[in-house]
Amino acid sequence: PTESIRAAALDGSGRRAAVAGRRLYLADRATGQGSTSPLPTAKGESPGSGGVYALRFVGGGSLLSAGSSGVLQWDPRTGKAESLLSGGCGTMDASADGRRIAVGCLTREALSNGQRGRPSSEVFVLDLQTGERRTIVGHGDAVQSVALDPSGELIASGDTTGVVRVGRVDGTAPHLLLGARGVVPSVGFSPDGRWV
Repeated sequence: PTESIRAAALDGSGRRAAVAGRRLYLADRATGQGSTSPLPTAKGESPGSGGVYALRFVGGGSLLSAGSSGVLQWDPRTGKAESLLSGGCGTMDASADGRRIAVGCLTREALSNGQRGRPSSEVFVLDLQTGERRTIVGHGDAVQSVALDPSGELIASGDTTGVVRVGRVDGTAPHLLLGARGVVPSVGFSPDGRWV
């Protein structure tokens, strides 16, 4: 009751639900059975510090989480997780077929004196079938949210300055969409992929 829930997801059938804060909770709505799994500890952090900020069910029944421990692929039957991408990742979206995911991760520049510099962000697209990982450049260094269109060919990002960018996942320069004021905490495509 004192835990903040930061992410929630339903599978395509609406049968399975997942919520996460500092633990991952899975429930099968048809059987009423549920399970709880501890989240891995983020590198260099105290035990139990890991958090999840985005959840998505994808094809094959697996569940993806993005958070302070990176991107994890969970097997809902066993509660076991496999790391797909390390680092602090705060936003994630999947294509309609579940083959590709877009992820926004926080990075810190390393300074010549060994100190950590200012935070910035990177955007990645992962192909879950081939394992290919592509860094998407041109979306700025303050990305707050990402989305894939249903086909998985276009990516949109929103940043902390109110700028939304839309481009192809092949990394070509994105278009800028201006007009938001302040942080863009969420961005998404319409089901037909025509609107952001």
